[in-house]
Amino acid sequence: MIACNPPYIASGVIHALPPEVRDWDPQESLDGGTDGLGFYRRVAPVVGRRLAPGGVILLEIGSDQGESVRHILESVGFEAVRVHPDTAGRDRVVTARRDTR
Repeated sequence: MIACNPPYIASGVIHALPPEVRDWDPQESLDGGTDGLGFYRRVAPVVGRRLAPGGVILLEIGSDQGESVRHILESVGFEAVRVHPDTAGRDRVVTARRDTR
């Protein structure tokens, strides 16, 4: 299993984050690129090699990124891709399984 809280905030909205996040968290832990999906696009094609067949990845996401991250993972062969909500009902985590071959 791999669990990850990657940078997923779109570059253009970092300035609007609460000061306790924007001013104290390292920029590289926040900035997910133009649309916030840069990390997922870079990692999806290679992360499966770090998982045993049937291994699972858990990724924190922004509340509007569920379907985009699902598509990215499915496009590189992950199976059983699911978007899970947080306690407020917003998309918050995507899980996926490496194929069993």
